Amino acid sequence: QKNKKRARKRASQDDGFLNYSFFSNISDQSLFGTIDIFSILEKKEGNGMGQVSIVRVKENIKESLNHSMQLIGGISKFIQHGDRILLKPNLNGWEGTTNRTMVEALIQLLLDYQVRSIVIGESTFGDAQMTKFCFQKTGFQDLAKKYHLPLINFNQSETVSVPVSDPLILKNILIAKEYFEADVIINLPVMKVHYATGV
Repeated sequence: QKNKKRARKRASQDDGFLNYSFFSNISDQSLFGTIDIFSILEKKEGNGMGQVSIVRVKENIKESLNHSMQLIGGISKFIQHGDRILLKPNLNGWEGTTNRTMVEALIQLLLDYQVRSIVIGESTFGDAQMTKFCFQKTGFQDLAKKYHLPLINFNQSETVSVPVSDPLILKNILIAKEYFEADVIINLPVMKVHYATGV
């Protein structure tokens, strides 16, 4: 019941929780000896536009990621000490997935900032076993173990039914309860093309 009430509240908010999502992406261009980090903050403002920072780095990923956040206000603009953080990488498969090195740098920044907790969560188009396999194959299982972080398989999560405002087809959608237990959700997608979409 508590999760359901929080779900309705957050689904209906026009500011705050649902209006912030921070996206980071990294692509390794080894032929040129560079790494591009894209840090994008989407925030609903009057014109509906968000802020974007792009930083190119040759060596220190953590410093460059921090610099990219400083360009759009710094980590303290988006995260408070004591926040519960949910990291959502893109791990549908084991190629074209969220770069583990970038995620580790982000985890280090968050730990330095003394957030209350960090969890990593993902689900695949397959089942819970496929998600577990992707965690193992991409190295995210080892990453979570290295920093003693919970690794959440959303295919096994308890769900919360959330009503859809002005629905066309679905009147309710099911969302993993861990979503509502986090103060900040950091989405970590990959800029790529496949059968369902493009950049």
